[in-house]
Parts: sequence; C-alpha cells; structure tokens
Amino acid sequence: MNKIAVITAVVGLKELSLYTPTYKNADYFIFSDLDLPKHDAWNVRKLYPAFIDKEYENRRTGKIPKIIPHYLLPDYEYFIWHDYTHYVSLDPQTIVNTYLKDHDFAFFKHPQRNCWYEELTTVRMDNLDNKDILDQQKQFYEKTGVKKKQDFYECTCFVRRNNEVANKVCSLWYDHVSKFSSRDQLSLPAAIQAYNPRVNVMEGTCQMYYGNNKIIPQYRHSLRLQKLVK
Repeated sequence: MNKIAVITAVVGLKELSLYTPTYKNADYFIFSDLDLPKHDAWNVRKLYPAFIDKEYENRRTGKIPKIIPHYLLPDYEYFIWHDYTHYVSLDPQTIVNTYLKDHDFAFFKHPQRNCWYEELTTVRMDNLDNKDILDQQKQFYEKTGVKKKQDFYECTCFVRRNNEVANKVCSLWYDHVSKFSSRDQLSLPAAIQAYNPRVNVMEGTCQMYYGNNKIIPQYRHSLRLQKLVK
C-alpha cells in the first residue's frame, strides 16, 4: 500500500469514464453510487445517497469521501482530493513534497471571492442552494464570530495530511456541511478558524476558465446533473 490516496467521487450520473493514472506511487479511489466494475487502476467504493435534503442529496453524498476520508481510509498519510472533472498531472509524491511541505493543507485560493460572506451572498443570489439554510448559516456565523475577512479557498481540489489537526478541521467542516449549505467552500473558513491549521496556497486555480493549474488541472467541464441524467 502507498502512503498517498488520490480520491474522487461521482454521484447521480448514469455512466462514468475515468482517466488512467500515470503514477503508481499513490492508490486511487473512486466513490460512486454507480455499480462500477472492477478497475485495474482505481479502487471502487460504493456510496449510498440518503439525505433529508433531496434536492442536493447527490452533492451531499459526495462530501463524505471528500471531507472525511480519515474515517474511510485511515491507513494513508496523505490525501489528494479532486472532483471527477480533474486529474492528477504531477507525481503525487512531488505534489506532497512541493505543495503540502510541512503544512496540514494545501488549497488553491478562490479567484473571485475573498470570504465566506461574499460566497454566501453569491450562492443565495444565484439560487445555488436552499435560501432558508443559507440564511440560518449566515446568522449562525455572524453570531459565533466567524471572520468575514480571511483567506478563502476553492475546494474542487486540495491536498491534506491525515493528522490530528487536519482531521479535527475536516470533522468540524463535515458537521457544518451536514447542518448548513452543501456548498462546502462556504463552511471551510469556520472549521479553519476553529483549529488554525497550517495552510499552504498552490499556484493557479481549479477551474480552466480562470486559468487552471499544472498540479491537478481540470480536463473536462462539469454540467448540471439534470443535463447529464436522462
């Protein structure tokens, strides 16, 4: 077994094509509600959508392996997460050594917004989540003092350690995602503020229309689920 796990997830699609990993010094895991056949390069794990929030049930299901892999794959030292629209373009060990270094997390900085408040306002205005849940989250964050001005990251791809502080951050992060909006980058700042992990910023962005990156680039566009499922 390698010490690095590369993880992605797909929920709600009828079919899926996976890229073939180039590097062998990581183990690759795909979590999905599909009955995927055994794959030579990917370890297949089953997901079971079962959430009260039926409108965003698929999105919420995918957060399980994304945010709390330390419960699912506890024997790995490092986790590299990417959405299914992306791929690992560098040697995973190089990614860990170069971009994670001695930090607990490595994220890409958000190219447009600077804080959770701006993100929540945009998500609400664009009808990307339940407005009542967003309003509850806003009120809770303002009441509990989650800073509006702090570093704000994309969560499409990131690298993290399997250590105590990172696991506490991600466990709290998942609790916020379960209670509030399923838009996980909205709640990450609250979890980071609570435990103050060491965070490194990787160059570039997660989305190709903002310039992409050379580490875990996007190679196909995501579409809304209703456009993909007939």
